[in-house]
Amino acid sequence: MDSMTLGIEKLAQAANQEDFSVEVLNAILPSERGQIPKEKQAEYATYQLTDLKRIDYKLYEGILKSRMKAFTKVYPDYNLEVRSYKDVNFTYGQGKHTIRLFKDGKDINKTYLIKGRMPETSNEIAIAEIYGKKNNLVFGDSLILGGKPYTLTGYVLFADMNLPMLGSDFIIDNGKITLGTLKDSAYERIQGEEHFYFAGKAIEPKAMETFKEDVEDDYKNHDTLKFVTGVVATKNQMRSGAIYEELRTGKAATLGISIIIAAIAVMIVGILVSKILRNEKTQIGVLKALGYHSWEIAMPYLLLLLVIGIPMLLIGYGIGVYGAGPMKDFYLEFYLLLNEPITTNAYVFITAVLVPLGFILGLSFFMIWRMLGKETIQLLKVGDKEKMTRLGKLIGKALSKTKAQTKFKYTFIFKNTGKFIVFFWGITFSSMLILLGFMMNGMFDKMTVEYYNQVDYQYEGYLDYAKPKPKVKTGQEKFLTVGNVFYEQEPISVKGLEKDNVLHKLIDKKGKDMTSLLADGFIVNQSFATTYGIKKGDTLTLQIEDRLYVHKVMGIANSYGDNTVYCEIEDLSRALTKNKSKKLYTGIYSKEALDEKMFMTVVDKQGMMEQTELMQGFIQVAMYAMFGSAIVMSSLILYVLTTLTVEDNYYNISLLKVMGYSSREVNQMILNSYLVYAILTYIISIPMTWVGVQAMVIYFSSAFDFVMPLELEGWHCIVGLGIILVIFLVGAWAAKRHIEKVSLQEALKAYRE
Repeated sequence: MDSMTLGIEKLAQAANQEDFSVEVLNAILPSERGQIPKEKQAEYATYQLTDLKRIDYKLYEGILKSRMKAFTKVYPDYNLEVRSYKDVNFTYGQGKHTIRLFKDGKDINKTYLIKGRMPETSNEIAIAEIYGKKNNLVFGDSLILGGKPYTLTGYVLFADMNLPMLGSDFIIDNGKITLGTLKDSAYERIQGEEHFYFAGKAIEPKAMETFKEDVEDDYKNHDTLKFVTGVVATKNQMRSGAIYEELRTGKAATLGISIIIAAIAVMIVGILVSKILRNEKTQIGVLKALGYHSWEIAMPYLLLLLVIGIPMLLIGYGIGVYGAGPMKDFYLEFYLLLNEPITTNAYVFITAVLVPLGFILGLSFFMIWRMLGKETIQLLKVGDKEKMTRLGKLIGKALSKTKAQTKFKYTFIFKNTGKFIVFFWGITFSSMLILLGFMMNGMFDKMTVEYYNQVDYQYEGYLDYAKPKPKVKTGQEKFLTVGNVFYEQEPISVKGLEKDNVLHKLIDKKGKDMTSLLADGFIVNQSFATTYGIKKGDTLTLQIEDRLYVHKVMGIANSYGDNTVYCEIEDLSRALTKNKSKKLYTGIYSKEALDEKMFMTVVDKQGMMEQTELMQGFIQVAMYAMFGSAIVMSSLILYVLTTLTVEDNYYNISLLKVMGYSSREVNQMILNSYLVYAILTYIISIPMTWVGVQAMVIYFSSAFDFVMPLELEGWHCIVGLGIILVIFLVGAWAAKRHIEKVSLQEALKAYRE
């Protein structure tokens, strides 16, 4: 991860990466209409600024300059620069691809050239290297964008967008989605859906130390900044800051998991060392009686641990170093970053090898020294047995009125506290991984695939206001999208649909069509409902400029993405135009291909579905990895503990057989306590997992405005329990074979000794 961090910092410095971004309304505010000629005000009133740019560039530029001036007047410690980009859909080979073209930054977010050269003519292009490699492109090859060929001249990176997720659908596929840049004149001419924001940079670095308090939490208090919809520091941006959070949480998760695994490993080592020492107790007593010093007795045991531990730790270190490359490549499969070489150092070696070795040796030395501190006569005494722990005594009191067999069964596991702790945390951690894996399965489908499967349109075309408005033909349906609507002072997406439409149905969780309910009020999507805690029947008050738009929530659509409120299109049109028109629309849905020359951009649903394939595969790999880790860990723990339990209790097992208990009854008393507590531990892990997942969903929703559809369902719990039971039965199988081999003579032998 250090090489990843180095690459991020190098790119950020070379490109003069923004410190923050200012998201602004892509619409004309009432206070800005004075800049528009009176004869044009009615026409321009419903235009987005990016639409206005193609009609009246000077007016567009004037509005943006006045907005930047207003912001820097309130916050003079920061500089702003317009960051513009366009999304262009195109065909390459047989697939539907998308490119986000950035206009090169002047001072902030300058394009970083990796190989080749920057575009110098209007028919040249530079793109992300990973896209070129995945599609076997070389310099001199051409991409056809908008019917025009562009020659590939270089590979570039963009500091403000290292996660190529172009929308809110969590679609990331660097083989079908890429970033690029053109010469400025070519950028202005190419047709595509345009977006912009203000990239911000602190004049003095120390200004960012109080940025949250001074700017992020303050801008809503200024009437002159009504055009600002959000101010976000780079580290909190999904497009550029997700990698920081990924590395931070990755390190934290790695540390947390490492601590859990290390703690379990140390306890297992402790149990094994304790077992070895108990078996060697008599020999240690003899050596002590013969006059050997304590350190002379302890040294061979410590050397044995060194002989075993050092090779194992070195093997683990080597595997880690070898696996760092594929792990880095895995990150670079999604993030567009500099590919810095992986290096290791003394600190890594000490942390990975010497620290755990020292801890294990220290623990072992403590246990050996503690045993050597006993009187020689105690060491020579045979038949010393484990004492019941306090928790075991409490359980014993609770079961005092039950049968002796039952009491033995359920207190047996508490004879060794270390064993029980290893067992509890191992099963809990494994259970949480299994449940999380089930919850992740289908997450991406809920976010993206299910939405596209629910709608019947194949194409959606967005109007270009610089061209004549296309007529809605038979079989096509219009829609109206609005971006200058607020809920609780936060910008949201509002979409107007026809209440009797057939191409974009709104479906609830039960699969029921509720589109017709638009005639009576709003329908919100799951993201909106989760983010704001909205329920069916609530009254929703939206703000459009200086007006309120109020309706009851009639239902919640089973779709995610941007926080979206659906309205009846004519009702929304009236709300936008103060009842002057009911015919507004910004796009057309169609089953048949649309004439791209008539629209600003056309989105092909099939192309979007193709771009989801990589993420679907990634989610499955992550799910299988969690299942595999959980199964391996829990199997190892159960095998070690059940086998050690049998070996440590030959006397008890033999005695039970002498008393007339069958092998089946002995199995139940010795091993079934593990089964019962495994089930109880699994049940405890269910609410722990649910609470943890809810905290994660809330965090991502607040930090990145991104809702993860992770839901715990009943069948998850049932199947997860089945997996734990199967693991237990497999782990107990070997232990049962050991029990069957224990002879009756073990009890008599111990008694004789």
